[in-house]
Amino acid sequence: MLDEMAIMKKIEFDGKKTFGFVDIGSGVTDDGAPAATQALVFMVVCVNDSWKVPIGFFFIHGMTGKEKANLVRECLHQLGQMGIKVISLTCPSCHFAMLSDLGASMDPENLDPSFPHPSSGHKIFVILDVCHMLKLLQNIVFLLVFSLSKIVKRSGPPSVYI
Repeated sequence: MLDEMAIMKKIEFDGKKTFGFVDIGSGVTDDGAPAATQALVFMVVCVNDSWKVPIGFFFIHGMTGKEKANLVRECLHQLGQMGIKVISLTCPSCHFAMLSDLGASMDPENLDPSFPHPSSGHKIFVILDVCHMLKLLQNIVFLLVFSLSKIVKRSGPPSVYI
């Protein structure tokens, strides 16, 4: 499972180290890097037991689908080395570029919601986050209702003849 969370854009210095810049775990610190505005979080959820564990987080400021796909591949590789078999990846629907780079096709005409594991080659299935999809649908309905109410206010209530 992966998701992005907004974080406060703030640079701090504790006397020894500077915090708040983009950090993708490479160990390279660059004061010229932009301030991070999001945390990209990876979590493993067990399907045949009742546990979930965050396995990584990266402080980012806008990241391409290709860059996210590389982080997913690295996480999958590390999990495979520990003997954990990943069978699915759950993410919001806004990650289509990343999913495409991984090898999944979310195109309705050519749907193949899976991609090969980078180490073992077995299929990993993509599951879009249903809660996120419902929030998007709610926002669309709200915008539609708001737009229609503006039209009704301008033109008055509809006339009905019986």
